[in-house]
Amino acid sequence: MEVLLDTLEELTAKELKKFKLFLTEETLEGVQHIPRGQLENADATDVTSKMRDVYGQDGALKVTLHVLKKMNHNELADRLEGELEKR
Repeated sequence: MEVLLDTLEELTAKELKKFKLFLTEETLEGVQHIPRGQLENADATDVTSKMRDVYGQDGALKVTLHVLKKMNHNELADRLEGELEKR
């Protein structure tokens, strides 16, 4: 999960807040949302842990990639995609 944590730590506080908003809303088709209260005061480490618990390791990476693309954070998404292809 180091790749996921490293990716989330690249986000600014405002971007991480937006990222968490995507996880709490049902805007991601076919993906279980995480209740807002579980992410409200979460930092990148907490979000990584919660995502791993809810989605599993591979699922968490795929959800992160999807959210980054929805946020138009394409450079970070491309870097994560490159890491996923190495697996």
